[in-house]
Amino acid sequence: MNTDELRRIKLCDLINEYKGAQQAFADEIEESASFVSQMKKGHRPIPDTVARKCEKAMKKRPFWMDIPYGEESSPELEEVLQRFPQASAERQKIILDLLRSSSSPEK
Repeated sequence: MNTDELRRIKLCDLINEYKGAQQAFADEIEESASFVSQMKKGHRPIPDTVARKCEKAMKKRPFWMDIPYGEESSPELEEVLQRFPQASAERQKIILDLLRSSSSPEK
């Protein structure tokens, strides 16, 4: 599953957590209901900035939308959050991606 698919699934879950109130959820993350609908249906990708806003609004840990269920407490994520707490979410994401690519076996 790629990041776009995972983010879409998790966006749907967040909206359901928000009692299915898509308009209220859109207001909470300061995006239009139309844009949220397009992302939910897979017609538009969910940008990094929007993913981070969703996580913050719903009190999820950083990068929750990018990490598959069951892997939320990966060693790489913990290392990035501990070693670079002041880095922006975008920089933390780059570092996390680099750590994951360096630790994955080469094909």
